Amino acid sequence: MTRKMYWGVAILILLLVTAAVFVILREIADNRELNDQLTEAEELVEQINQRKVSENNKKPDETVGNPLQSVDESGHVQNSASASDISASDKQSGIELLPDFPVVTGVPKIPFWERLGLDPPDGDMTYRQDKYGNYQKVYKGQVWLGEVKFRKGYAPTLEQHKKMQQLLNAHFIAQEENDTAEVSRTKAEIDALIEAAQGDLPYYDGGGYLGKPGESKEEAIRNSRRQSAEAGHQLYVEYGLEHISPYR
Repeated sequence: MTRKMYWGVAILILLLVTAAVFVILREIADNRELNDQLTEAEELVEQINQRKVSENNKKPDETVGNPLQSVDESGHVQNSASASDISASDKQSGIELLPDFPVVTGVPKIPFWERLGLDPPDGDMTYRQDKYGNYQKVYKGQVWLGEVKFRKGYAPTLEQHKKMQQLLNAHFIAQEENDTAEVSRTKAEIDALIEAAQGDLPYYDGGGYLGKPGESKEEAIRNSRRQSAEAGHQLYVEYGLEHISPYR
């Protein structure tokens, strides 16, 4: 073998060794970069898990304002009953339970009735909130009534009412006697009086009944209707319309 061939073989071996070293170093660098990326990913996952654990360990916000809460001697709010303790008659009454109000962190918990200077709820009385945000006392075994509103209708004075009774009586007599002229005359006067006596008729916009313990469904319906009729009649009396009260 000539000297040139030896040199050629030596150079080839050197090139192969150099290439092998370069490939090994490249793989080491790639593996190191991959390990760094995996480490960063693991750290990110760990941070996310720690954040979730921290959020899950937070206590839910406490609330006040429930009408079933009471205040003890030290000023702390205590639950005197839960929603499951409400009797079936209470649930059937349609009473609106008051919403809870969130407590701002660091602010002392004050029941709404204490904050607004209202009487605290007890075993027979609680509160409902109307659409305007006003609180209304509600008692077990009693109806609660909505806002007084008015509708247009036949609202005669006592004199007009008496006149209408006379005209109706004359009209019926004329019909029985087939007196067509009198029938036409009385009908015209009746229509004119109805038109002249148009006015405002009062009514309660909504209402309900809060059942009491031991009261049957039939008793609750009976008591609700009786009390509602009494309240409606009293409303007509207050506005001078007792003579046409439909609740008598």
